[in-house]
Amino acid sequence: MLGSVNATLRLGLAAASAGLICASLLAPASARPHPARPAGTPPAGAAVRFEHLTIEAGLSQNAGLAVLQDRTGYLWIGTQDGLNRYDGYTFTVFKHDPANPASLSHNSTLSLMEDRDGQLWIGTWGGGLNRYDPATGRFTRFAPDPGDPAALSHGVVTSLLQDSTGAVWVGTLGGLDRFDPATGGFEHFRHNPADPASLSADAVSTLLEDARGNLWVGTGAFGTHGAGLNRFERTSRTFTRFQHDPADADSLAGDHISSLAADPSGRLWVGLGGYSLPGAGLDLFDPGAGRAVHFRHDPADPRSLSADQVFRLLRDQDGSLWVGTWGGGLDHMAAARPGEFTHHQPDPAQPHSLNGDSVWSLFQDRSGVLWVGMSNAGLNRLSPLSRQFHLYRHRPGDPTSLSHDAVGAFAEDPSGALWVGTWGGGLDRFDPATGRFENFRHDPADANSLSNDLVMALHADEGGVWIGTLGGGLDRLETAARTFTHYPPDPAAGPGALADGNIAALLPGRAGDLWIGTFGGLHRFDPRAGAFTRYHHDPADDASLSHDQVVSLQLTPDNRLWIGTWGGGLNRLDLNDPASADPQTARFTRYRHADDEPASLSDDNVWAIHRSADGLLWLGTQGGLNRFDPASGVFKAYREKDGLRNATVLGVMEAGDGQLWLTTNNGLARFDPRAETFVIYDAADGLQGGEFNSNAWLRTHAGLILVGGGHGFNLFDPAALRASPVPPPVVLTDFQVFNVSQPITPGAPLRLSHDQDFIAFEFAALDFRAPSKNVYAYKLEGFDDDWVQAGTRRYASYTNLPGGNYTLRVKAANGDGVWNEAGLSVPLVITPPLWETGWFRGLGIVALAAVGLAIFQARVYAIRAQNRQLEAMVQQRTVELRQANARLETEVEQRKRAEAELARQAADDLRASEARFQAVFENAAVGIALMGLDRRIFSVNAAGQRLTGYTAAELRQIAASDLAVEADREIGRDLFEELIAGRRDQYTLEKRYRRKDGSVFWGRVNFSAVRDAAGQARYLVGLIEDITETKEAEARLAAQAAEHRRLLEQRIAERTDELNRANALLQEKAAQEAVAAERTRLARDLHDAVTQTLFAATLIAEVLPQVWNANPAEGARRLEDLRQLTRGALAEMRTLLVELRPNALVEIPLGALLRQLTEAVSGRARLPIQFSVDGERALPPDVQVALYRIAQEALNNVVKHARASQAFVTARLGRRVRLTVADNGAGFDPAGVPADHLGLRIMRERAEGVGAQFSVYSERGEGTQISVTWEAPP
Repeated sequence: MLGSVNATLRLGLAAASAGLICASLLAPASARPHPARPAGTPPAGAAVRFEHLTIEAGLSQNAGLAVLQDRTGYLWIGTQDGLNRYDGYTFTVFKHDPANPASLSHNSTLSLMEDRDGQLWIGTWGGGLNRYDPATGRFTRFAPDPGDPAALSHGVVTSLLQDSTGAVWVGTLGGLDRFDPATGGFEHFRHNPADPASLSADAVSTLLEDARGNLWVGTGAFGTHGAGLNRFERTSRTFTRFQHDPADADSLAGDHISSLAADPSGRLWVGLGGYSLPGAGLDLFDPGAGRAVHFRHDPADPRSLSADQVFRLLRDQDGSLWVGTWGGGLDHMAAARPGEFTHHQPDPAQPHSLNGDSVWSLFQDRSGVLWVGMSNAGLNRLSPLSRQFHLYRHRPGDPTSLSHDAVGAFAEDPSGALWVGTWGGGLDRFDPATGRFENFRHDPADANSLSNDLVMALHADEGGVWIGTLGGGLDRLETAARTFTHYPPDPAAGPGALADGNIAALLPGRAGDLWIGTFGGLHRFDPRAGAFTRYHHDPADDASLSHDQVVSLQLTPDNRLWIGTWGGGLNRLDLNDPASADPQTARFTRYRHADDEPASLSDDNVWAIHRSADGLLWLGTQGGLNRFDPASGVFKAYREKDGLRNATVLGVMEAGDGQLWLTTNNGLARFDPRAETFVIYDAADGLQGGEFNSNAWLRTHAGLILVGGGHGFNLFDPAALRASPVPPPVVLTDFQVFNVSQPITPGAPLRLSHDQDFIAFEFAALDFRAPSKNVYAYKLEGFDDDWVQAGTRRYASYTNLPGGNYTLRVKAANGDGVWNEAGLSVPLVITPPLWETGWFRGLGIVALAAVGLAIFQARVYAIRAQNRQLEAMVQQRTVELRQANARLETEVEQRKRAEAELARQAADDLRASEARFQAVFENAAVGIALMGLDRRIFSVNAAGQRLTGYTAAELRQIAASDLAVEADREIGRDLFEELIAGRRDQYTLEKRYRRKDGSVFWGRVNFSAVRDAAGQARYLVGLIEDITETKEAEARLAAQAAEHRRLLEQRIAERTDELNRANALLQEKAAQEAVAAERTRLARDLHDAVTQTLFAATLIAEVLPQVWNANPAEGARRLEDLRQLTRGALAEMRTLLVELRPNALVEIPLGALLRQLTEAVSGRARLPIQFSVDGERALPPDVQVALYRIAQEALNNVVKHARASQAFVTARLGRRVRLTVADNGAGFDPAGVPADHLGLRIMRERAEGVGAQFSVYSERGEGTQISVTWEAPP
């Protein structure tokens, strides 16, 4: 059982003790028992997820030779091409600069160490030793010097150590050195063949100080053979050697010591091997007894060491041992399982496996991240959570692995076995103890196999598993017999069959029945009777199921079934009600999303339903997590703004501590219902990916959680997950002024002048578990009133800060929400401008005071003069007011008499108006009714009574809205509400009404409100007119119009078909005529050009012998004429061939086309043409054809009209293309050429058609030049 296995694991780990471990180590590996798996150790069959950092991520080179975390929190990585400092986001690379003596001495960095003063020591592969001062950014070099006995022993520094006394030890290929800080020199300890108490060999490979203060020195490195292990005796300054003795099986297994790790018991883990040296496995060495226990690779034992070439060792914070091998990958040995190794090796089918098999360095940072430096594959990062989220994936070629990576459902049977449904790989039975999977697939040739490999839902009970498939219906697997029973969909079989084969949810009922959610409604299945009962959505019944796509189910202790749908919200069916057993009488209560009700369901896609111990329902929807109180009917939603990374919640599970675990479309979320906070986990934490599948979630009876997606599934114990308690250090990584980085001196304030008014800060939290999930808040004290919550943003910028003193404060939290409240504090001083200084302001205040005194005195004088003037004005105004009062009393008396007369006239007018209204009301041809605000009629005229068939007394008992036919009653409800609310004065609409005798008529109604002085509606006036005849006429006209439109469309279609046939005939005829015309033109060109040229050549050839004999000079001239004629004929023929194959105009470069054209024209016309082309480029086809045709037309004009003795064609083919055709002929006056001259117009239109400029220059007797310029668009 999975539960008992998990309990045994925890109990076994808690009972382990150092004594038991020691006893087991002394026993042979084959005789040792295998205790339960310790926490953090991957179970059988599980994979861990390594993240890879290579040169693609910014690492300077892919050899991870050394890794260190400094006291600030930065990670330092030594490579063969530079030293890298990593802040979780970017790499800063330090390299050797020949022109800078304060730079790194050599790019290949082998070893790293930080001393007590915060200085970084760097050992290089051939460049000696460096010490880096972070405050100054300068490197101090220590190089070997044969002339200086106190210089470094060798340029290859393999290891560095500062011991408990503060001494710095340097291991080199030339011996062991101790640094003397007083002199800057080194004390040397070397091998002396004549002294057995000296160092056993000079090739030092590794250094270690144990808990007792002993310094251990391993030898053998970089192809230089070693001579075992050395312990340095501080008092005698001698060495005790521990070496391999072939005659002693308990001695060290080899003399090449690659790495050392201290065990809490005082023993040493010794790695045997090294670069270009033979390996001898791993030893656990007891210095007191001088005995070693050996661990070697055994091909017959898969739990033995993966390779004997051990390169690096590391004991992690949990006490486990990590073993880096050369060629065998990375091994892990739990402290409670000595001699049993878990292997991590490259797997091409698993992109997040270890990406190399040769490990050079190992390091664990303060947050627990394991860093694995590879010989040629960069860095591998293993998050602590990756060892707790156990990952299971399909391994090609391994039939005992997960059958398919797309996981769609889980179930646990009563025996504790786990069942996994996949999307394409069928059904798997999973044994967590062995990590093995048993697969069940669909076999078309086997009717007893699974019906479909797309498994969407599972439920396991005593004796079997119910399987819901996508399209194949329901299957039942009897686990003992390994047989399947199929229940395929058969909608035609009646109400007792499964109506839909797409099954999304399975839930056992209390009576042994099975509730089934399908894409075709809700089904209840009675396995004893083999019958299905279907509940489906009825649009005409508000108490039916709200939607037929049922995707989630939950049965609460009060025997109420909750149904989640895909698009129809949440439903409740009370199974206590006997009527619920019959779909015809069952009443569903619906809960839907309403935009205007914030306490409603947030989204109508309900993927998961969970009932917590307090009776609340938690719903996973496409609009976030919903908390629902069934007692009050109130929903509360949690979305992205509340901390969710993604609002599509597909699964909801409750852990033992009351925390909710949610699968989403972007991450696994842990929700604390009390604090209402979220923590998000994703692929960086070791999960199969960020996206999960619906139904692929389960909490087992033992409290374990399974979550699956498109890349396998994870199994984990939520109680065992450990958050990082270490607040992340916060550092300032960059400071910019006007986007230019500025030097930063640690501890010193940043100083700026007032005109440096655009600044930006970049910072980083040095927690490497999941840097992408670190969050930040910052505040510039003196400017910001409160903290700026920046989320994952790592920068802050400010503009136009006034002069003064500020402090930038930055705090950060890691992915577990642990905040570094102290954070980063950076002083910033901005020098104010002159006019903002204190002395300048003081001087200004004195000047303002003097000016103010003068203004005050002037103002007192002016006020006194003004007072005298006002006294005179007051006396005059008093007399005027007395006179005005007398006139006002007379006007008031006259107004009172006038108002009394107006009131009398208004009363008379009102009585007349009421009489007129009553007359209109009684005699109007349309119905008029007076109604209260509840639409009850209290007065109606005779026309209204005739129209409806009701008497006035009967109408007073009927609401006006009830007179409308039922289907039209809601028409105009929104307009009525706007009328009552005062948002409109009146409205008109048309609807159908029913008379007392049952007949229906169309009425056009108008409603208006009579309001009081305050604008409140007092009662309504309604007018109704019978428009039945109008409506019937409109219907007849519409039918006639439809018939006319049909006839017209039919005639148009017939005419269109006739025109298409005619057009086809015309096009065919035009094509035939074009072919004939083209043949005629080619024949004419062939006769006019080639034939005549060849005829002339034939005549010359016939008389050439006689002419040559008579006059050799004349014969030579005639021979040159013959050569020109034949070349012209050949060029003319090529030109005609181009005309026959139009594609050649775009396939042949323009320069070659123009050369061929000029040769053809020259040969045909016996006209010398000078051709030149500058450059070569591909042109758009339309541009090339246009330029060629323009040149062709221009040369034809030269031959026909110019009477020239020479022509010129030039082409410049660059970004700007220029074609020029010129001659020395007769020329012409361009102003005298008609605008529609065919030749020039065609050339101009061709140029303008491709966006080129066309120009013509000509004068009589001076020749003609035609130019075309085209420029490629940018």
